[in-house]
Amino acid sequence: KMPRSWQEKGFVPFWIEVLTPVHIGSNKELSPLDYLIRRLGNQYWLCGIDLQGWLMQNASDISIQSIISKGDVAQIRNMLNEKVDPKLFGIYFRPIEETLARELSQAYGGNSANSKFREQKSQKDKTGEVALALRNPVSDCPYIPGSSLKGAISTPLINFLDLERKRCGKPLLRDVMAQGRESINSALTDMFGSINEHAMQALKISDCMALNSACAIVRAVEQSRNQEKKGTPKTPCEAIMPSSGPLWGRMMLDSSGKTPAIT
Repeated sequence: KMPRSWQEKGFVPFWIEVLTPVHIGSNKELSPLDYLIRRLGNQYWLCGIDLQGWLMQNASDISIQSIISKGDVAQIRNMLNEKVDPKLFGIYFRPIEETLARELSQAYGGNSANSKFREQKSQKDKTGEVALALRNPVSDCPYIPGSSLKGAISTPLINFLDLERKRCGKPLLRDVMAQGRESINSALTDMFGSINEHAMQALKISDCMALNSACAIVRAVEQSRNQEKKGTPKTPCEAIMPSSGPLWGRMMLDSSGKTPAIT
């Protein structure tokens, strides 16, 4: 009957070590007209550009307006590759592996002005879109949401408790599910308590912020459990990389009484 409150022993700081590229989608994608591919030294980069700013500066250029009015994406992209200076209109740079950089550069027949991509045959079947990572709207930094981390914690926790139920002679959740909604609700209450004091509801996890330098553009590949079945093609995406260093966060266990609901 008491309102939930924070307890000192329910506050747990933690850090995450990124082992593989992590992409948390933002439902936003870069089109081939939003970026350029450039090689600087031995590294290839995807450079996001301020297209609107560049168009405003060149609004009086008849040749540019003529190409845009035709609406040919390949021609427009070739024009941007040749005329846009990333040093002036680049918003950000993300490292990208050479083979993927080559594919994106050739999308819609585009060619990079300072690379060997010009020699390659255009691949108009490639969309050239890149899925962007979720970012903090204030700092513009990529982050892993606490809700995603909580889901990652919930899955093995439920699996552990499910096996504990089996050791006590109780049916597994997958068997309970066949008995109907009432049975599954009863099993979950047995695991986590009543809806008023549900253990997982008491667990709060903060977002984990990363630096922009921690991101790179990677190829997304879907792995099918059936080895004979090919995975669905995925859009290349922006991901937080393993070299990003530790990401810091905090877990908080609130309670309706004097002790946290879970420990």
